[in-house]
Amino acid sequence: MNKLEKFIYSKKYLISILFFGSLGIVFFDIYCNEFTDSEFVPPILEIPLLFWFIFIIYLAAKNLEKDKL
Repeated sequence: MNKLEKFIYSKKYLISILFFGSLGIVFFDIYCNEFTDSEFVPPILEIPLLFWFIFIIYLAAKNLEKDKL
């Protein structure tokens, strides 16, 4: 994971693009499931997407904490 973190931090706006992109996908999937009775994200990808979103939140919080110190 250290190489992945270094790659994500090496690009200036990549962490925010990944965070808001995955947040948009999660919200759009919830919208599609509740209101349109169709699926945007296949069921096999829902759990990995959730873990990816949690990982990106962890990296953003770690980066924010590092900036405050």
